[in-house]
Amino acid sequence: MDHDELLLAPYTAAQANAQINALPLEYGAQGRLAVQMIREYVQGINAYITKALTDPALLPVEYPLLHLLLKPWTPADVVGVAGLIGGIFGDGGGGEIRNAALLRYLQGQLGRSGGSTAFSDFKEQNDPAAPTTVVNKSFRYEIPGHVNPATIAIPDNPSAPLKGGPVDTVGCSATVPSKAGLSVIESLLRFPSQMSNALVVGGNHSADGHPLAVFGPQVSYFAPGILMQEDLHSPHYDAEGASFPGTGFVELGRGVDYAWSATSAGSDLTDQRLELICNPGGGPVSPTGTFYMFKGKCIPMENESFPDGTVNGKPFDHKIHLTVHGVVQGWTTAHGGKPVAVVNQRSTYNHDVDSVIGFLGFGEPALTHSAKSWMVTASHVGYTFNWFYVDSKDIAYYVSGRDPVRPSDVDPNLPTWGTGGTEWLGLLPASKHVHQINPPQGFFDSWNNKPAPLFSASDGEYGYGPVYRVQMLTTQIRHQFALHHGKITRADLVQAMETAASQDLDGLTILPALLHAVSGRHEPAGVNQMLRALRTWYASGAHRILASPTATQYKQADAVAIMDQLVPTVTRAIFDPLFAAGGTNPGGYNVFPMGFVNEPYNGGSHLGSAYDGGWEGYTVKALDQFTGTSVAQPFGSVVAAKLCGSGGLSTCGPALDAALLSAYQALVKANGGSKNVTTWTQDANTVATGLAMPAYDAIGFRSLGIVGQPSIPWQNRPTFQQVVSFPAHRPG
Repeated sequence: MDHDELLLAPYTAAQANAQINALPLEYGAQGRLAVQMIREYVQGINAYITKALTDPALLPVEYPLLHLLLKPWTPADVVGVAGLIGGIFGDGGGGEIRNAALLRYLQGQLGRSGGSTAFSDFKEQNDPAAPTTVVNKSFRYEIPGHVNPATIAIPDNPSAPLKGGPVDTVGCSATVPSKAGLSVIESLLRFPSQMSNALVVGGNHSADGHPLAVFGPQVSYFAPGILMQEDLHSPHYDAEGASFPGTGFVELGRGVDYAWSATSAGSDLTDQRLELICNPGGGPVSPTGTFYMFKGKCIPMENESFPDGTVNGKPFDHKIHLTVHGVVQGWTTAHGGKPVAVVNQRSTYNHDVDSVIGFLGFGEPALTHSAKSWMVTASHVGYTFNWFYVDSKDIAYYVSGRDPVRPSDVDPNLPTWGTGGTEWLGLLPASKHVHQINPPQGFFDSWNNKPAPLFSASDGEYGYGPVYRVQMLTTQIRHQFALHHGKITRADLVQAMETAASQDLDGLTILPALLHAVSGRHEPAGVNQMLRALRTWYASGAHRILASPTATQYKQADAVAIMDQLVPTVTRAIFDPLFAAGGTNPGGYNVFPMGFVNEPYNGGSHLGSAYDGGWEGYTVKALDQFTGTSVAQPFGSVVAAKLCGSGGLSTCGPALDAALLSAYQALVKANGGSKNVTTWTQDANTVATGLAMPAYDAIGFRSLGIVGQPSIPWQNRPTFQQVVSFPAHRPG
């Protein structure tokens, strides 16, 4: 994890302190207050450490047991934590090399022009059917004009591993005595790729006339929890809520008469550039050279070394190289064999601590006293988050982030040259960020979906198509409106969230499209039994839920098992003719930067958050095109001609028949040879792991100490959640 963090934010202590010291220069009085609070927070931590050094009873039991050393906390450590938070939850983009590999593959399958068209089809940068939080207004961002091919910098082999990069520490912890146990910690500190949800309803749909909110972040599950709960008050600060350890501020919570929360937005903050390696003295160029061309000059990289311990008695350092654009990830070749360095240019690099100005302002009543003033505060958060606000009168939404403005002739989805001709043109002004107060539809909801029409999906986002998990929240909010004549309570809004929390997105979206596609076809008796079970499950809401709190198996377990077996089988039946040549794995295609399904199991990590982007949209789109159902942005003819088989979409009928039969046969085998569909409780994956379905899906708590926490039944919801409504607001 140290290695990964250094590839993101390799700050020396001096560089981290410089970020803090710059706050007063850039933000004036608020910057001075932020510096004061950071330093006083650090002093408080160190005062406790001083006491604990003489009184072991003040230490968590893990410290003496694992021989962990207490070290003084520093302001630089606060910056380190800020970089970690921003890098995991508040970053977006940075997948251009991966995209280039997919483009080259598609061009190899479909020709240069056809492959480019297919890449655009699958990228879905602005699919008009994508669910959005703001629904009635467009916010144009990152929509290029005529792209200049000379700006595109694709490696000769974009799918090849980079060479000569920073020292790889994978597996090193086992050989480093001073880091005993670190490999366990590294495997534990995994987070879902997205934070979680928000449901915010305006006063016009509230039973008492005051807005309602049910919202919170999904930051995975640990023992002890990764979030702290704080209640902080001073003459100028008044907030309580959740805080990431090591920061000291309430990042998500409530003030005196308002509350706020966030979900990860994933806007495009990071670009990958190719730095053209050069030799300042002329002559041959090293394949991993540390000089590069920028604006006509051959200039040196900055080189940093971060000592980490010893391996086999020898010093072991992390070697980090930086250019004017950012951190070198490794070297490769481009433009016919020329050595290049791949660099991640992140807009928040060297500005990780700046977001403290926004977090600080959230807790200051003098600065946050209305929806409009809250938006001003939110605009100071450089990380990319969907922010939500509620008080006694208004609800509001603002998407934060240091969003770069790129030249109009640059393709934002592909790597660019770092030679100086495609530099960013500044940052998107606050007025052009997605924002809204009291939307006409009467509510906001978010589950990491697209913020607004024409606010482009980042280069790393492939899931903003016609299906996204936020639709489950939207459906349940509208259902509560219908049940209660448009006037709901906090309990009703909680019910909307809880209902969606146990639903299977694939069962709600892929299943009806599949049932339509195979209706009228002649299927074997066993397959028809499967389809009947699925219809019953869909009609009841497609839940993955226990029959009772003490049950060991899901209610409607047969349908859950069928769906889990069927979805990847159907997906492959449709898309294998195009993507299988690039290699497959149990979760998806090797050449494609998105898995089939982000199911609750999460590859064995049991992170809790599920269905946050997968092939649901592609599969539904293909099935709808097959049946003649209207599709807002269909696959073009070049893609459609390759789906399902050599005859294209017209051959999907037999392909789906074969997929259904294959799934049936696999399920019969998984369930001990039983052909009685109603008794099924397993699919191939649960059999392989030796787990019953509820245990396979269960949310696991990763122990960061010696005290663990039993797993809990799966539900798709935040880790920390607020349920709030304010009956009054301060005067003025």
